[in-house]
Amino acid sequence: MATVYSDTFQADPLVLRSACDALALFPLPGTVLLPGSALPLHVFEPRYRQLVQDVREGGFLTVPQLRPDGDGAYFPYACMGKILAHRELSDGRYNILVQPVARIRLAEELLGLPQPYRMGRAEVLEDKPFIPRDLERLGARLLALIGPMLGGMGERGVEIRRGLSSMDLARVAEAVAPYVLGESDDRQAYIAENDPVARAVQVETAVLGVMAAMGAGAGDA
Repeated sequence: MATVYSDTFQADPLVLRSACDALALFPLPGTVLLPGSALPLHVFEPRYRQLVQDVREGGFLTVPQLRPDGDGAYFPYACMGKILAHRELSDGRYNILVQPVARIRLAEELLGLPQPYRMGRAEVLEDKPFIPRDLERLGARLLALIGPMLGGMGERGVEIRRGLSSMDLARVAEAVAPYVLGESDDRQAYIAENDPVARAVQVETAVLGVMAAMGAGAGDA
């Protein structure tokens, strides 16, 4: 079946706050929907197939990260998102691409609702005012930092570098974040931070940590 793309979505604060009163949850281990980074997902469980059917035409969902203790609890910070594109497979499974539209904090789970998937109430987190030029400077620094790392990845590294270089410098940190923020605590701190410049600094610090670990590994070898 063909891939279906949604129209470009402009986030209306009133619509987002209203949606947070009852938000569809798609909790996953080791995965969280981060600001600015579209998340591809393969959906196979019947309850989550139903979720896709319910929200793909204008609804919202969130992808919080499950805690590692196995009791089904999830971390509170994530992004709410819309399904930017979906492809229904012949057996009813879906491949979807989730576009983040706002940072949120999940406040409580809603019980006794008819949906087969989990639902929760959340609050939208607002970004504080910032100077775009500060984000652009950090984006340029990040490109310079990761250049040598990408250079060792062959053709794939060249492709990633080309993609990063073609985007607005102010968005580079968000694009890099999913690849360098590996710990759940780091990701939670990143989403909770209301200063976009401070979030970009966190990404830069994580990149430096990855580079240091790579250098230490090379030294041990």
